[in-house]
Amino acid sequence: MVLSLTADKGEKRLLYQVLGVTEYWIIDVQNMEVIAFGIVDGGSKRIQQSQVLPLAIGLLQEAFQRSRQMNQGQVFAWLMSLVNESVPGVETSFVQPWYFYISKSL
Repeated sequence: MVLSLTADKGEKRLLYQVLGVTEYWIIDVQNMEVIAFGIVDGGSKRIQQSQVLPLAIGLLQEAFQRSRQMNQGQVFAWLMSLVNESVPGVETSFVQPWYFYISKSL
């Protein structure tokens, strides 16, 4: 499989549809754009809000833009503060500086 933005938007997206992947994000590094697809009923559509995480896709795009002026730790802390503020009862746990998981409080 060819690694390119065109393949990501076409061939890979179709493969993920067949496999039943819930959500698929493409990062267009050159244009600093996040393109997200939700996979529903065997098809896909562009989404602006993650169906998996409590996160607007636009926030990811802003995080990439901030990463040009801030280090990864600062960008990650900014992003997690927004997640913590916007979703009551959600706790973020840091596994490594660039990975996290979100778990609902019981």
